[in-house]
Amino acid sequence: MAILTHQTYLYSGATASALTKLIDIKDFPALIEPAEAVETTTLSDLAQTYIKGIKSSGGQLDFTANFTGDDWDAAATRIATDKFFELRLSDGSVFEFQGAFDLSLSEGGVNAPVEMVISVYPSSEITKKFLGV
Repeated sequence: MAILTHQTYLYSGATASALTKLIDIKDFPALIEPAEAVETTTLSDLAQTYIKGIKSSGGQLDFTANFTGDDWDAAATRIATDKFFELRLSDGSVFEFQGAFDLSLSEGGVNAPVEMVISVYPSSEITKKFLGV
């Protein structure tokens, strides 16, 4: 059965056992992308051939949130300390990784919310946490 993005949360903490919700997010990026295709075609091949390469997180992971001064300040105090992250989905699935993050203020326009972006720079593989039965 499909699940909704409703009640999806970004958690972070200084240690893997001390995670708390970082901020309410509006969206999340693709976390696990397919492995890259490494071309192995030779001049004698009639078609291109490939082998499976390494996976990429796609670089920085941008999570959008509504801006408030209080949310910005609360998140900013954690930039230097929080190195562990989890994206928690509504069905209980958890994707975990390590990295560092920074904040930026998005552009604005007429009749639009002011938004900020939490950019996480992963330093480990992003994996689905096995929660057991």
